[in-house]
Amino acid sequence: MTADNSVCAEFQYMGFRDGIEIGWVHSDVCPPGHEINNTDEDYRKMIHACLDEWLDKSDGSGYFFIGDAKFYTEIDNWEEIENWKDEE
Repeated sequence: MTADNSVCAEFQYMGFRDGIEIGWVHSDVCPPGHEINNTDEDYRKMIHACLDEWLDKSDGSGYFFIGDAKFYTEIDNWEEIENWKDEE
């Protein structure tokens, strides 16, 4: 099995302002052309900054994803993934 080099990246978390829930914060941060070969030094720095944002602000809500675009697009129900913590 060979990879097709197609990559998706995005993150999402529940945002708060002054202690009040403001809704989902969402960013698509795919590399140019969704190609793994387009992950230069600037892109890598940006992805690390996005991960820091998610870690600092998400309180574990939502998700941070970077990976195989085919895997990413085959997920049928993101809502179920986003809300899994509510079931605990």
